[in-house]
Amino acid sequence: MNNDLITAYVDNEITDLNQLRNISYQIQTDKNLKYDYNIQLFCKNIVKERVKHYQAPDYLKNRIINQIKPKEIEDKPKEGILFNLFHKPIFSFATALVIVISIVLILMNRTEDLPPSVDISKLNPDNMFYQAINNYSLILEGKLKPQYLSDNPNEILNFFSANGVKYQTIVPNFKEWRLLGAVISDDKGNKLAHHVYTGDKNQIIYVFQVDETYLNNILALDPALLDYLERGNCFSQEIDGRMILLYKIEHNICAVVTNDDFYLVKENFCNYN
Repeated sequence: MNNDLITAYVDNEITDLNQLRNISYQIQTDKNLKYDYNIQLFCKNIVKERVKHYQAPDYLKNRIINQIKPKEIEDKPKEGILFNLFHKPIFSFATALVIVISIVLILMNRTEDLPPSVDISKLNPDNMFYQAINNYSLILEGKLKPQYLSDNPNEILNFFSANGVKYQTIVPNFKEWRLLGAVISDDKGNKLAHHVYTGDKNQIIYVFQVDETYLNNILALDPALLDYLERGNCFSQEIDGRMILLYKIEHNICAVVTNDDFYLVKENFCNYN
C-alpha cells in the first residue's frame, strides 16, 4: 500500500467509502501497515495537542528536509528508540520525517508560562500577598484568632454570608486537614473572608479569599501576578520556611500560607474544583 494512502487515511482525506473500507481492512490484517498507521496517528495527535497556535518557519522545514537523508540513517546507526523505529519493516522515510519534524516542532513551541517574581520587601500593606504573609505570622503568634470555630464548611460559609461578606465564598473540605474556624476582616468598609485548617501535627493552613473584582480596587496585587492567576496557573513561593500559594477558583482569588508539606498542600489546593 502506498504510504501516502495511510497518511490520507489518518488525515481523513479519503472520501471513497470502498477505498476507506479497503484501507481499514488492510491496516487491521497487516501488522506492518498497522504499525505504520499507529505511528502516523501518534504523531498527528502529538502535534495537534502540543502545537496549537504556531507553525514552523519555512526555512526550518527546508533545513530539516535537506539535512535528513535515508543514507545518514544507514551509515550512522545508533541504538535506542529512534534507531529501532527507523529500522522497522515498511517504516517509510516519509513517516520517519513526520516523527522528526513533530519532535522539533514540540521542542520549538514548548513555552513555559513562567511565574512573575515577588519581592515581599517591596510590597505595601494593602497588598493581598503581603497581608496573607502578615496574617499568618499573627496567627502563629496568637494575635489573630478565629472569630468563629467550626469544622463544618457549610457553617463557615453561613458565618461569612451572615456577617457582611458580599461575595460567594468557597471552603473546601480535605481529608488531610480539619477546619478550625474563620475570621472576617474589614478593609475600607468591605468584609473579607479568611479561614484556617489544622493538621494532626499542629500544621496550620491559612486561606484568604476575595472576589477577583476586589483586586487592584480594594486590595493591591501585582498585575503580572494577577494575569498569571487568571490564565489558570497556581503561583507558589517559599518565604522563611513557609509556602504561600495564590490561585484562582471560580470567581475568587485565594492566598494560602502554610508550614505543612509544600507539595501536599499545593496538590490539594491548586487542583481543588
